[in-house]
Amino acid sequence: MLGQTGWKCRACDHINTRDSWICENCGENNELQMNSQTNNICPVCGQSDTIQRLSAVVLGGKFYLPQIDGVGLGTSELARLLAPPPPPNRSAGLSVTTWVGLGIFFGLWPILFLVTDYLYTNFAQEYAEGLFPINIYFESLLRIAIPASFVVFILAIGAMLLYHFITRKKAAKYFEVHKPIWEQAIFHWNLTYYCHRDGVVFAAETDRVCAAQDIYSFLYSDW
Repeated sequence: MLGQTGWKCRACDHINTRDSWICENCGENNELQMNSQTNNICPVCGQSDTIQRLSAVVLGGKFYLPQIDGVGLGTSELARLLAPPPPPNRSAGLSVTTWVGLGIFFGLWPILFLVTDYLYTNFAQEYAEGLFPINIYFESLLRIAIPASFVVFILAIGAMLLYHFITRKKAAKYFEVHKPIWEQAIFHWNLTYYCHRDGVVFAAETDRVCAAQDIYSFLYSDW
């Protein structure tokens, strides 16, 4: 099936990503081998009249659903079950929402203390003269809280940046390690069929077969 990354050339075993059955490594045309229907017979029932490529099952499982605000695209349970495995996740770190939320939370404290100090100095200090030693304690608290809140804000931003950098680096490494494994699973997916009569998934030109619900372990296994 064109448009899916990770099909393997039958001549040199190179994993290709181009949208063509021409191998980008050796130039071999794999179209006839990929589309051959000679041995595509269900290993369970021995018939070929009710089998489909997984890509055809998934595509045929798309349908339109009437909705209040228009028409939406639905997917059958079988199409969802037999969908190609998703690529490994390479996104990590803090989301924009988390950045904004934590930035507001830690940035609010210095602003709050500054506003409190301004109001106290300009409006409430004269009323607190007779509240000694409460007013002294309050002023001392403000003198400590204001710089401390700025220090906490800077440290929090630094910790967030460090966490973001570390998780992004781990995600990139995870993606590089698991990408070839996923590409091999996609290659298997392109060669796999589903028998509607027996409800099983099987690999073309092999005797490998499994239940539809076990498809992911089937695709990620060694053939």
